[in-house]
Amino acid sequence: MSIAITCPNCQYKITEENIGPQSANAIALHQYFELQRADYVREVEDKLRTELQKSYLTQQEKIERDLKINHLQQVEKERDNFRQQIEQFKEKIGLLDQDKEVLTATRSSDLAKEIAIKSEHFNKLIQQERDLALIEKTALKEEYNKVKQNLQIEVANKDSTIAQKMAEQQLLAQNEINAHKQAIDKKLAEEREIRQRLEEKLTAERELALKRTEAELLKQEKLLADGYQRELAHRNLELAKVTRQLDEKRTLSSGIMGSNLEVEIENFLTRTFMNHTVVKLTKGESRADYLLTLRNEQGQSYGRIVIEVKAGEEYKEEA
Repeated sequence: MSIAITCPNCQYKITEENIGPQSANAIALHQYFELQRADYVREVEDKLRTELQKSYLTQQEKIERDLKINHLQQVEKERDNFRQQIEQFKEKIGLLDQDKEVLTATRSSDLAKEIAIKSEHFNKLIQQERDLALIEKTALKEEYNKVKQNLQIEVANKDSTIAQKMAEQQLLAQNEINAHKQAIDKKLAEEREIRQRLEEKLTAERELALKRTEAELLKQEKLLADGYQRELAHRNLELAKVTRQLDEKRTLSSGIMGSNLEVEIENFLTRTFMNHTVVKLTKGESRADYLLTLRNEQGQSYGRIVIEVKAGEEYKEEA
């Protein structure tokens, strides 16, 4: 039995053969086909049972009708024979009545005997006809019962055969359903296993990526720290160099004092550290003269240097 669902839009027919276990609605569709198959089996069973009952009733009515017709025909035939015998007997009695006047008294006694004999013979014939009709009726009834019994046996055998075939069809259908269900369960188990393996793989990859990211961050932090230290050392070296240059310049230009020297120093720092920030400090805030803020290529601050300018002959390192 092939059950199909026809799409109302594209007229495509969906059957159990073209449904894969991987379909999203595979389980719902197989359940629908299972219900349709059960309905179909019940419909076939009811139809067979109805047809069998109709056939049984039709055959039974035919047998009864044939038996009645045969019986009526036989009875009618016997009645015709009986009527003929009565007519013949009446004719004989009529003849006897015609000869009655010419018969003598002695012949009257013989006639009475003959009439008695004829009457007895007639009664015997009637009784024989009744017995024959009874025998035939009994035989017909026995034949009817025999035919009825044979028909009942045949119907029972057909019922048994139909029930056996239906049981076999149900068993085949159930086996097919079980096979589809096992295939679906197997496919789902495989999909669950694949999904679990993928999740485990993704988890491992995420953990590995996280470890790599952490290692890279640590490496970058270390590189930044090392770069900061190197940059700071480089800037300190440059600052020392600038300080020496200032000292040399201050020695050569000892006549330049006051604000002119501070402006020159600020311009020198700005030119030397053009990618960084140089801010002149007021005397009220600190004893330092300049604040140099070191910045990387992204403009982010990673260190500060405080610069104090003093005359060479008056310089004294303070704690």
